[in-house]
Amino acid sequence: MDGPDNNWVEGDLEVGDVILFHSHLVHRSLPNLTKHRIRLSCDYRYQPLSLPVEKASLAPHGDLMTWREAYEGWDTDEFKYYWQSLDLKLVDFNKELLETID
Repeated sequence: MDGPDNNWVEGDLEVGDVILFHSHLVHRSLPNLTKHRIRLSCDYRYQPLSLPVEKASLAPHGDLMTWREAYEGWDTDEFKYYWQSLDLKLVDFNKELLETID
């Protein structure tokens, strides 16, 4: 949001454009005005393996399906449940963790 009236700032995007921003940025998308086409959004998040991982973040997004359903039809098991082989410290959601982020 920008200016004294807190107006949303927008810009034109082309096919193939990528937008990267900090996770603390307040953001939204405008309505998709292209008929008969979908707009695809991906959310990639990174952190050091040494930091705790919230358990819920390892579930499929929005609890729309289970991992079993997501993996249905995959030709190989190679990348399924890849995080289970990592030495992760899993934790329940803790609001205090948000306050430790610089």
